[in-house]
Amino acid sequence: SSASTRPSTSFDSDSYFLLPHHDSLEHSIAKVLVNMIPGEDVGSESQVSDRLRLFFKVLEVYYYPSNNGKWSSKLGHLLRSFLELCVYRYDRERKLQRVDCISLASLNAIVDICLPLLEMALFSKSNAMVSSALLGYWYSAS
Repeated sequence: SSASTRPSTSFDSDSYFLLPHHDSLEHSIAKVLVNMIPGEDVGSESQVSDRLRLFFKVLEVYYYPSNNGKWSSKLGHLLRSFLELCVYRYDRERKLQRVDCISLASLNAIVDICLPLLEMALFSKSNAMVSSALLGYWYSAS
């Protein structure tokens, strides 16, 4: 009878990103970046795009294949999480039929910003960076 009183441990797959154990520092930073992206009705799309471009431009030197260190896996995780959360937000807002959802044009601009970093990360000496780049490409394609 005690088994019937226990709460269910299953969760909706859409709620996965809300679980506290999923948050690493890189994932949290990616969440902040994704939440900065305005919806279609806001109109400041280019300003946010410029800020994201500048942010990733500053990090670009750390993605060079010859630049390898303990930061490589964390930066790979940041880029992968950012792309993953962008796609997640786009899909979720479309599913909920929100009027202020992120636009496909914004999503394409984000992918264009991240592509040079993904290309460099593919040739990294860090296996974690390469795996993150491959997953980043997969999220970019979806």
